[in-house]
Amino acid sequence: MNEIDKWLEENKDKFFSYLSSKEEFIIQNRIQKDKNRVDTIPEIDLHGLRLCDAIKRVKTFILENIQSCDRVRIIHGKGKHSSPVLRDGIRGWLEEYRKKEKFIKDFSYERPENGGTGATIVWLLR
Repeated sequence: MNEIDKWLEENKDKFFSYLSSKEEFIIQNRIQKDKNRVDTIPEIDLHGLRLCDAIKRVKTFILENIQSCDRVRIIHGKGKHSSPVLRDGIRGWLEEYRKKEKFIKDFSYERPENGGTGATIVWLLR
């Protein structure tokens, strides 16, 4: 048995007590964050995708959630490091899809604390 093993054996109660208290703190922190976030809705993150791939994924995502949700969140980013291709392209497609398929009631940018212009909330018709 080396020194570390001996130390762990002698101090395992303190060590596990410490880990347990840390774990409890982390769990309580997560619970508090979840309580502060009132709306947990399905979301899709499109960062790094080309516009045509992003549109396909958004269409599938909407169709998968139409029966179980009244809204979804699309995270497309703000386009700070390049032109806002995804943001503008997705929102343009949503407008056309809303007119054509009648699955979308409305859409708008997220509240600033939830991403602002980097995310879009889509209200679905069921």
